[in-house]
Amino acid sequence: MAAEVKWIKIVTNIFDDEKIKYIETLPNGDETIVIWFRILCLAGKSNSNGLLMMTDRIAYTDEMLASIFNRDTKSVQLALNIFKELGMIEMIDNKIYLTNWEKHQNTDQLEKIRESTRRRVASYRQKQIEGNAVGNVTCNVTDTLHVTPCNATELDLDLEEERDKEKDLSSTAREKNELEVFEVIEQEFKRPLSSNEIDKITYWLEKVGDAYFIHALRESVMYQKVSIAYIDRVLLNWTSKGFTLDQLNEGIQSQ
Repeated sequence: MAAEVKWIKIVTNIFDDEKIKYIETLPNGDETIVIWFRILCLAGKSNSNGLLMMTDRIAYTDEMLASIFNRDTKSVQLALNIFKELGMIEMIDNKIYLTNWEKHQNTDQLEKIRESTRRRVASYRQKQIEGNAVGNVTCNVTDTLHVTPCNATELDLDLEEERDKEKDLSSTAREKNELEVFEVIEQEFKRPLSSNEIDKITYWLEKVGDAYFIHALRESVMYQKVSIAYIDRVLLNWTSKGFTLDQLNEGIQSQ
């Protein structure tokens, strides 16, 4: 498990958030909010991409949280149900996952990366509008990802070659590669990406790299569940199980 995060980001207007304001009106609302902040801190300590994990293999349960937070189990269970109803958490393979965890990990470096990606994506879209964008993306990813559930298994990404090339990519080439990934995603989604989707994709590209991310995108295409939410779940599942890129290349994730 990664080293714990020593701090998390809390905006000063958090109590103007509609979900927090709603929780405050509920019975035991104050206690529920305290539990929420305890969960945020615990997620930072776990540093497992928003999953509440005690170790690499052991996930926190409601009983464990009650013990750690010094609260009765019913109060924690009630709070967790409220958070699920409000979309603040969800359960993935019986693990508690904070749905917007990345916004609480907004380090300066990650912000710089996201801003740089936004600028590159904006530049790419502007070139499309002006008619200067290249019609066909030459990277292997583009050629391979236009798949259907019927022929997906027949088409292979040359991820081994891409990984070797990545070691020698210049900064400019890396930016081009990222843009190609974004173009592939938009082609599969058949629409422009939202700013939130760009943030999520950028987060994962920084976390696991292009080749790893493309495996998850292919998985979503194969199962006809092409959405950022599904891709996010796939990546959370794989990273929580410790799958490496080599294992994904060998098809370990399907076993």
